[in-house]
Amino acid sequence: KQYPKESGYYAVGPWFDGKQLTIATESLYNPAWKKLTEYRLPPEVDKEKKANVLRRILATVQSYRRPDIVTWVLSFGLMANFAHYFRQLYGYFPNAILIGRRQTGKTTLLALNQYLYWGNNPLPPIRPKSEAQLRQLLSQTTLVIPIEDWRELESDSGQVEDMISLLHASAQTFVLRRVTTSNKDVNGVYLALSAVLGDANYNKDIDADTLDKVIFITVDKDEGVDVKKAEETNALLKNELRSDYSLHNVLHAIGIELLQIASEKLANAQLAKDRAGFIASIINIGYRSWLEIFQRYNIGLTSTVD
Repeated sequence: KQYPKESGYYAVGPWFDGKQLTIATESLYNPAWKKLTEYRLPPEVDKEKKANVLRRILATVQSYRRPDIVTWVLSFGLMANFAHYFRQLYGYFPNAILIGRRQTGKTTLLALNQYLYWGNNPLPPIRPKSEAQLRQLLSQTTLVIPIEDWRELESDSGQVEDMISLLHASAQTFVLRRVTTSNKDVNGVYLALSAVLGDANYNKDIDADTLDKVIFITVDKDEGVDVKKAEETNALLKNELRSDYSLHNVLHAIGIELLQIASEKLANAQLAKDRAGFIASIINIGYRSWLEIFQRYNIGLTSTVD
């Protein structure tokens, strides 16, 4: 299958203009801090291989004690690839952080979202610990950016506080900063292209005023994965997700197809203007896109899953 692709964009990844989705495989805006300049699309994947992996994704959803939370995270991860569009047109798209203790399945959900949209492409080599690093990270690509075990959020340093302030600001600002100095390594236009999907053992008090900008999702022992059930049903878990490169290609092909489905639904969507309604609207588009891809591959969904 030939995917829609284009070069000559500010950054690599999916670009949506309200009607059509284009995949930019090459960045032509490459200041010194730009780490991603190319994006490889997945190879053609056999239909039955896709169907098999989709069945395993369904088993993964059902292996969590709160499948509805997993469904929300998968729907958010899909729609986060359109953050650049929402922030330009509506002035808003939030970031999301999964919080809870270790060994509850947070990393599995991040890995699943990573390989669906990144495949075997490397993530940006930036682990943000400061405002400047996060600003650079958000400007690399339009793809959702997973940040695993983002323990830096737990620090009380002023540097981290500035970074968290930028994370909040990025939800409702498209142009983050224009830098013109004598230092060419930092000069350029920084855009809030990406939405972050992170996980952390976060235990700070959460300011109610920030909850629409950074959505915190609890995945703890009451919500997390039942490992025994996951193993019995051949669900996808983080160790296999990390190590199986052929699986990455299949997931990536599924992810690109999901982006196309979501873009078609988004082109005809009427989104609520208040923030709570807006989030509900876009999660619904992501959810219906997942339902459609299961239906395309003749994977039966129980009434409970539906």
